Amino acid sequence: MAYLRAQGLAELTKTLYRRQLTNLVARVHRRGRCLSEISDRPAGKCLLHECLRRLSPRTIHNYQSALNRWLKFLGHQSRWDRSMPWQTWIDDFTGFLRMHRGMGAGSLESAERNVRAFLSWKFGRHAAHWKSVRPADIRAFSIQHSRGIKANSANVRLSHLRYFLSYLHLRGVCAAGLCQAVPHFAAYAQVRRPEVLSMQQRRQLLGSFARRTAEGYRDYVMALCMVDLGLRASEVARLRRSDVCWKQQALIVPATKTGRGRELPLAKPLLSALRHYLRHERPLSDCDALFLRHAEQRGQPLTRTIVKFSMTRAYRRCRFPARWSGTHRLRHTFASRLYRGGASLKEIGDLLGHQRLDTTNVYAQTDLSALRHLAQPWPVR
Repeated sequence: MAYLRAQGLAELTKTLYRRQLTNLVARVHRRGRCLSEISDRPAGKCLLHECLRRLSPRTIHNYQSALNRWLKFLGHQSRWDRSMPWQTWIDDFTGFLRMHRGMGAGSLESAERNVRAFLSWKFGRHAAHWKSVRPADIRAFSIQHSRGIKANSANVRLSHLRYFLSYLHLRGVCAAGLCQAVPHFAAYAQVRRPEVLSMQQRRQLLGSFARRTAEGYRDYVMALCMVDLGLRASEVARLRRSDVCWKQQALIVPATKTGRGRELPLAKPLLSALRHYLRHERPLSDCDALFLRHAEQRGQPLTRTIVKFSMTRAYRRCRFPARWSGTHRLRHTFASRLYRGGASLKEIGDLLGHQRLDTTNVYAQTDLSALRHLAQPWPVR
């Protein structure tokens, strides 16, 4: 608990982790085993499925988070066993994604996790023989790997397997039919873009922060960065004081998800807000992070979770729909406002840090209420 306290976790999270670990110790002990036997995350995951088999996948996932914190506390930092005979295929594949697809560290970790699940399921601790892989194997694994999650989440997992099989076909070790055998689950009811903020909602959101307090002013500046620059929560958390170029009136955004950074112009309101925050509201600290904690762990850098939670609390103060959470709708709002103002998808994509226009097209939403005036009466006379 002292370790969790030093990590700056919320009281509710620390209490939940303690309760789950205590319950897990009792369950493991009843099976004649000990929690200290676990030395890595795969072994812990197997033990969880063995001891918690009657619980829901969501509950098991929550226990996995608590167990991962415990393993990190013990110093077991290794996430996967890299001594497998097929490990070189994963290393080559992630290197290909990093070099040619521009994926960041988070996306690479997710891709490696899903590809590793397939290789472990098919080959175990033996070398990979691609001629033995059949379309029926791909289908069986896809169904098993997608059980208990939403269709959209399943499609994301399987997309990494599809990329991997395409890479193998590019290397000439498997046929193109294996890639085509990866199923795609229908998720029409789940395909819904987040609602963007209107100009009135945008003003309401920015006015909801208590700018008389240091923490409230920090959250206000973070909201400006996301709604006026389209930054991700992870990008806001990673900003440094040196990233603000005062003479050029620009912000250097470090590389995060796509592995590419970018330089964005700073409008006068955001520039003035940043200057006021750094001069008067930011805690004194040797840390170079732009945004710091003000309460617990004062002077320490923020995390992506804290940035998202700050915006979710602002939604609640504004009495926005209860389903609204996170920060991505602010990024969608930024792109949609530019699109309505006449900016091209290429220009919006450059500001958002996208490499492909079809990705930008998801963010740039059309104002349907404005298009209704263009509709002709039917039948046309």
